[in-house]
Amino acid sequence: MAYVHVDGAVKFFSREDGAGMLVLDHVSFDTKENGVTCLLGPSGCGKSTLLNAISGLERLEQGRVEVVSDHGRATTLSPQLGYVFQDPRLLNWKRVEDNLIFALKGMEVPQAEWKERIH
Repeated sequence: MAYVHVDGAVKFFSREDGAGMLVLDHVSFDTKENGVTCLLGPSGCGKSTLLNAISGLERLEQGRVEVVSDHGRATTLSPQLGYVFQDPRLLNWKRVEDNLIFALKGMEVPQAEWKERIH
């Protein structure tokens, strides 16, 4: 099984006036192995940004995110963890099969396995 270790996560976004807006301020936590973790908070507090950092879609200015599994520590999202996006993330100009292939490439699944996994 796997769990997530977040240590000192810091993330800024640039505002229109050029100033930095602190979104994640040294966030640290561990999820429990075999557990379910829920992030709660008001709109705009950084929940989605944190999940995007865990999934590798956002880079942190400081800190680190690790997925710890039976295979050791990794800095990329483990296939043992699931993540459902808040907004649709399909490439709507592509076929469903092409969207699935895009995800498999991102997971570094060998091309020889694509057909079996998709069909």
